Amino acid sequence: MVAELFNRISKSLGFRFQRRADGLRRAFRVAFPQSIAAEMICVDQFSPIGDGEYNLYQQYYENCLREFVRFKKSATSDEFAPHTTHVGQYLFHFRCGYSLKVAIDTHDHREVRSQAIHDWSDIYFKSNRWPTVDYSPKVLPIPTGNAGITLENCRFLRSLRSVKMELDLVFVGRIWAGGDANVEHNLRLFESLGKVNCKSKLMAVVFNFDRNSQEFSEISTRLDKAGAAQFLFCKS
Repeated sequence: MVAELFNRISKSLGFRFQRRADGLRRAFRVAFPQSIAAEMICVDQFSPIGDGEYNLYQQYYENCLREFVRFKKSATSDEFAPHTTHVGQYLFHFRCGYSLKVAIDTHDHREVRSQAIHDWSDIYFKSNRWPTVDYSPKVLPIPTGNAGITLENCRFLRSLRSVKMELDLVFVGRIWAGGDANVEHNLRLFESLGKVNCKSKLMAVVFNFDRNSQEFSEISTRLDKAGAAQFLFCKS
């Protein structure tokens, strides 16, 4: 994840990042176009006090970065743009004195969440970047990170990279009571994935439904036809 993030930064700016051969140290070597080698020394994240949602949405990226480089948080905004929830601000500091300004926009909407942070940043990552939207060249895609994935989870998942793959696709999605468009949208996702010709495991986490309702019966039937296992958290 972090190596891919750095590679995207380097591609955009014309830099080339290489992880050290031992793969264990908390630094990356950077070859600038002028052939001046520099070492990343730390990442500084703007972390305003009192915005729990901001910290939650940035937690996954923080966990990944902590694995590779010294990481610190700053509550002051002197070096950053005005704060906006869902848009993380980071300064990647290098031994040569260069600092790279990176934003990570985790908002659900396709639009750039903060124009001010966009203008401040060198690279603006957008987790829900749409290929059909005309963004500026600095807006790049990044996976949506789940805050529930801890450092321990990351280490465990990496240990499975050499294990023989048994499934081609695993999809876990939630179906939340209410009858709004998101229920139908998620059901169609399960139905579409159930038609894919591959070895898959589909798991639907079903929330807050009345087991005796017609709505629940119809949803359960559609999930069964899609081949999705159901984990129920229902009212009754």
